[in-house]
Amino acid sequence: MTPRIPAQAIIRGAANIKGGDNPPFTAADFKEIYPQFWDEEGKPLVPQAVLDMYIAFVDSFVKASRYHEAWKVCMSLAIAHLLVLYLRTMSADPDSGAIGVIKAAETKGLVASKSVDGVSVSYDFSTALADLDGWADWKTTEYGIQFITYAKNYMRGGMYVW
Repeated sequence: MTPRIPAQAIIRGAANIKGGDNPPFTAADFKEIYPQFWDEEGKPLVPQAVLDMYIAFVDSFVKASRYHEAWKVCMSLAIAHLLVLYLRTMSADPDSGAIGVIKAAETKGLVASKSVDGVSVSYDFSTALADLDGWADWKTTEYGIQFITYAKNYMRGGMYVW
């Protein structure tokens, strides 16, 4: 006689939702993979509190139970992506006031065309904003693109919410 598998176990497996706790992941682990986020003196390019915040945030959704041997690289790619977005907003001159802060936080599109003498640049925002219900800003950095490549491959399977 074949043992019966409870329906909940079948649904849980088909849902493709992974949970559980991750092994520890620290700023030192991240630095091992992406040392370019530290200056010559060994200080992070962002405040330590920001780095720690992004490590904790990424730890909440990049699960070792899903990514297995690629977990560390996926953690690092997601953290690097978020740090680049953070650093983009940090380009505001402290003396520029609210206008400078707003300008630094504007969505960055892909350069669609350039002119030299007339100093004209046009941007294409369709790639970054086309599917805000999909991967949205993950497509705006090379780190994000690499992360979603892993994520799409590791997330194959259905989804069912009980």
